[in-house]
Amino acid sequence: GFMTTGDIKAGMYLTLEEKNNGTETLYRQRVLSVDGQKIYVKALRQAPLLLPTAVYNVTVIVDNGIYRWNNISVTAEENGSYRLTVSGTPKVLNRRKYHRMPLSNTCTVTLRGTERVIHGHMINLSAGGFSFVSSDSALAEAKGSGIIININDFDLLSDNTIDGSVIRVTDDAGRYIVGCRMLEDNMDIYEYVEKNK
Repeated sequence: GFMTTGDIKAGMYLTLEEKNNGTETLYRQRVLSVDGQKIYVKALRQAPLLLPTAVYNVTVIVDNGIYRWNNISVTAEENGSYRLTVSGTPKVLNRRKYHRMPLSNTCTVTLRGTERVIHGHMINLSAGGFSFVSSDSALAEAKGSGIIININDFDLLSDNTIDGSVIRVTDDAGRYIVGCRMLEDNMDIYEYVEKNK
């Protein structure tokens, strides 16, 4: 795609911004599906109030860019999801580049759509991405795939996993060096890296 809703995929995160009478509320949501100019989402933690006097804007992280649509329409669906209707092409902002911190923890990885557990070692981590190395041949054709990673013995994340997408795979004589972009920036990791870099 070229700066359209076609670049937005199920599983991505977005932020719905609600402005009403001088107050601003942000709602974190996950994309369920996209149909033309309509983005169907599931509210995470908190659902939008859908105030008739409010103005709604939406931002979505897409690879190295942040797509933003202003003055969108938000409608509650019967199944509990929400329909965000945008118009035109988005304003595109460059995604911030964060410092990376070397990391050597072991990790377990699952490629979306498979149940295969892949074992590896971390190389580095930032608030917007990470890389790891593994000898598992399932990674050879993983570029473009969704990925879920769990970093072992990394207290900052507790037992939480990180969602990402594979942006490059380098085959180093059977060792696959995998670079990934997170689906959303993680400010906890940002603060951790800034303190420990």
